[in-house]
Amino acid sequence: MTQLAKITLFIFCLCSVMRAQYTPTPQASGSLEEGFVSRTKYTNAFFGFTLQFPQDTSLHGLSLPSGNPSRHFLFGLKSVEHGITALTVTAAPSGLASAEDARKAASGPKGQNAKRIEIGGKEFWKSESQDKGAAGKMWTVKYAAALMGYILEVDIVSFDGKLTNELERSIESVTFFNPEKAKEMAGADSQPYNTEGLPRSTGAAVPQPSGRIKGLSEGTVSGNNYINAALGLSYQFPAGWHVADKATQDRVIEAGHEAAWGNSPSATREHETAQNCTRALLWTSKYPEGTRTEDVNPLIVLSVADPDCFPGIRFPTSSDDQETISQVGQALARSFQGAPLFGQGNMRLGTLTAQGHFFLEVSGVSKMNVPGHVAPVEAHNSMVFTSANNFWLIWIFSSGSEAGLQELKNTNITFSGSPTAP
Repeated sequence: MTQLAKITLFIFCLCSVMRAQYTPTPQASGSLEEGFVSRTKYTNAFFGFTLQFPQDTSLHGLSLPSGNPSRHFLFGLKSVEHGITALTVTAAPSGLASAEDARKAASGPKGQNAKRIEIGGKEFWKSESQDKGAAGKMWTVKYAAALMGYILEVDIVSFDGKLTNELERSIESVTFFNPEKAKEMAGADSQPYNTEGLPRSTGAAVPQPSGRIKGLSEGTVSGNNYINAALGLSYQFPAGWHVADKATQDRVIEAGHEAAWGNSPSATREHETAQNCTRALLWTSKYPEGTRTEDVNPLIVLSVADPDCFPGIRFPTSSDDQETISQVGQALARSFQGAPLFGQGNMRLGTLTAQGHFFLEVSGVSKMNVPGHVAPVEAHNSMVFTSANNFWLIWIFSSGSEAGLQELKNTNITFSGSPTAP
C-alpha cells in the first residue's frame, strides 16, 4: 500500500467511526434483520443463531444502512484500538442456495481456496488470507453457508492478528436453534436489534447524507495556491510540489477503501457513505506519487466533511470550550489509537484559535515502509481540524521529521483575507 493509500484509511475511519455512535431498535417481525443484542452476544431471529462476542476487547457496534435489496446487512462489530478491525454479517438470496454457492461466496472475488468446516451442526465454507503493506499485515477471513434459500456470510477484515483469532473462535462456536426461541435464547439482558441504528442521546432517526458534499465546488489550483470560494478558503502549499490528478486520487481512494474494508457488500455501502460524507479537495506531495525516495515523501491532504453525517457531535468553537474539546479529543484518541497514521500510544492533542477559527490538532509518529530501505522509517503526522461555512475541514500533514512536519504546518491558510498557520 502506498503512503497516499495509507492516508485514505483515516478519511474512511473518520467517517465510519464518527457515524458509529448509535444503538439498535426493533425491526419488523419476521425480517432477515430481526434479532437481539446484549453486551455479550448477538442473536439472529430469522436463521436462529447466537454469536458470542470476544471478551476484554474494544469492539463496538458497526451500523451500515442496507441500500442493496439483494444483500441484507444483519450485524456488525468494529474496533480501532490496535489497528482497524471490522466484522460484518450479511445474507443474500440465492435460489436453491447450494453448497457450491456458499463455497464461491467464501472464496471471494479473488478466488481464495475455501475449505469445508462445520459450525453448530451446519456446513460452512471458510477462506483466509494475509496481505502485508505499509499499514501493516491485514487479515481477511470469510465464512459462508447455504441456509433457508440464502447465503449467510460472515466477514472479518483486521490489522490485529490477536483479535482476528478471537473473532474466528467466536464465529466457529456459533450455535443454531429454532428461530421461534430467539428471544428466549437472547436472554433477559438483550435488546431488539436494528441494523439502521438510532442516536443514543435523542432516539431520532440517523440522518442520511444531505448531498452537500457532492454539490460543493472542488476549488481551483493556481501555482501553489488552492482556492475554494464556497468555503471562503485560500491555502498556499509549498512551491514546486506535485498535485495528484483525479485518476491518481480515485486509484488511491479505492486502495485505501479496500485496505480498510475489503470487498464485501457491506464494504461497498460503507464506501458510498464515506463518499457522501467526506471528500478530498487537495492531494499534494513533494515528489510525484510512486517516486522512489530516500525518506518519507512529504504529503499534504485537505479534505472536507459534512457535519450532518455525524449527529450529536459538535465541533469546539473556542479554546474556552474545554468540555467539548475534551470530548472530541478523547473520541479521536480512542478511535485512532494504534491506527496506521499515529502508531501506538504517542498521540498528542493541541488547539489554536486564529482568524476567528478554532483549530484542533491530533499528531503522532508512525513507521512507514519506503522503497530502498530494509527497515521502516519514521513518519511524523498531524491531522488539523477546523470548521468553515457549515463544513468541517481536515488537513493531514506527513513528513519524515518533526522539523519537516512543523514546516508543513506553517504553510498559509487564509480565511477572509488574513493568512495563518495552524
